[in-house]
Amino acid sequence: MVYLVLTDADIQVKFISYRIFLVEPGHIAIKFSKLSGLSNKNYKEGWHLRIPYFERPIIYNVQTKLKSIKASTANKDMQNVILNLRVLYRPR
Repeated sequence: MVYLVLTDADIQVKFISYRIFLVEPGHIAIKFSKLSGLSNKNYKEGWHLRIPYFERPIIYNVQTKLKSIKASTANKDMQNVILNLRVLYRPR
């Protein structure tokens, strides 16, 4: 038989890991609480505290994204003009 032996340090690490959450660079989090709903505060990158059963973080990616748009048209001399537009945007 295999017995699982948990030391006091193991129990403390598990307890702490349920109480914190990490927001990675390029992301923003908001907390959802079962008691009060969504909070108005944004949590930027780093470690943040939460109440384990009642709160959970919702993490959004807000890194700059690229969108390429290609278009083809003719000018007044009927020569074909190819346009390539690159748009960088960041959700807020």
